[in-house]
Amino acid sequence: MISGRAIELLKTFSEDEFKQFGLFLNSPFFNREKILFKFYTAVKKFHPFFDGRGFKKERIFSKLYPGKKYNDIRMRNVLSGILRRAQEFLAIISIQKDSFNLNTALMTELAERKQKKLFRKNETLAVNYIDNLPVKDESYYNRMFILGNLKEKFNKSQGSTFSIKNN
Repeated sequence: MISGRAIELLKTFSEDEFKQFGLFLNSPFFNREKILFKFYTAVKKFHPFFDGRGFKKERIFSKLYPGKKYNDIRMRNVLSGILRRAQEFLAIISIQKDSFNLNTALMTELAERKQKKLFRKNETLAVNYIDNLPVKDESYYNRMFILGNLKEKFNKSQGSTFSIKNN
């Protein structure tokens, strides 16, 4: 039986998330290690429980590397790669779920690329998002703080004399 952090994390994926993870692994933009997609293909029938007679390291290895003798180090490297990609996948999902986080990540990139018009457009979207929050709790003020820091950093990078100074 295959166990470890990678498998434990994959067990938490819903059916839809697991399918999306397969698309993620099959994308050359996100994953250039073809062996990781082969691993996904070999184990997808075991999701979500990842157990059963066929779920053994040696058997999965033989599907990944036909005709080669089992190599535990190589198998552990594959599992390590799967764990890294699964964590990246979850980070991307998390960012996509929250439009404010997605917007501020984009604003950070736009600031670095000195894209003033696009930065300002996304700043407006972020402000509108914050203004439409139903409750002005700690999340509201935290987001205002994040946005203020982004704006100050951007203004400084543009050579603006306006900045918020801490005394």
